Amino acid sequence: PREDEDGMSDLAEEEHYRYLRRYRFEPTWRRALQELQAFSFGRTLLERFRRYSIITDTALDYLQAEAQREYSSGKKKSELSQKWLLDIRESVDAFLKNVGYKFNVLPKNYIECPPENIADLKSNLHLLEEILDCQQDKYGTQAMIRRVSAMIYPRIDSFVAQCLSILGDSFGWPGSLGSAHMDLLDAQRKQMYEAASPEEKENVYPRWARDMVMDVKYLTRMKELEGNRTVKERDIVPISGLVISCFVRNLKEHQTALELWGN
Repeated sequence: PREDEDGMSDLAEEEHYRYLRRYRFEPTWRRALQELQAFSFGRTLLERFRRYSIITDTALDYLQAEAQREYSSGKKKSELSQKWLLDIRESVDAFLKNVGYKFNVLPKNYIECPPENIADLKSNLHLLEEILDCQQDKYGTQAMIRRVSAMIYPRIDSFVAQCLSILGDSFGWPGSLGSAHMDLLDAQRKQMYEAASPEEKENVYPRWARDMVMDVKYLTRMKELEGNRTVKERDIVPISGLVISCFVRNLKEHQTALELWGN
């Protein structure tokens, strides 16, 4: 059958109009047909896309504002630190279990209550001394510390990057800053803060931003100290130091208990 300009054959067109004649409502079908032919589908689709785009942008703005509130309130920092302390504790416990450490040898109040088994206490103490012997590294302690650090630092990096993005949006700072550049921008903003009137101080450099800058500096320095045995800072402990401190704390507790009850 012959096809017209719209790609419809004579037979198909005849069937089409036969259907319309059968089911049409005579008083209004011509007007409805004209309205349908005049309807702009392209414009309607474009308007729909614009509306959904506005809805999506609004939702995205809301989510970004919520994320910023979680960071500026300190909630995310607290979650981050609690998570890495939990990871360290679980990793240390798993490591100790694998090397034969006996848990529950020390009573909770070992200052007043003696251990039930002094031999197990001495065995644990000897094991902890070997674990902390970096020269021999009999049990692969250094490799374990590197694994824990590799698990935690990417989350710290992500947190720092998000903080820098928030600070950048708020004050026009670059999204990537070194320690020296951060110190400079922080000092400049503090000067503006000091020079501002009392009612304008919090607008110039709000408390949440000052706290966030301190967090970024701390975490950046924390990573810089990782693996650096020549530089030590009293108030900043890298992840490796936190792992070692778990072993050292156990060691000290066992030594104290042995001094009290060994004889």
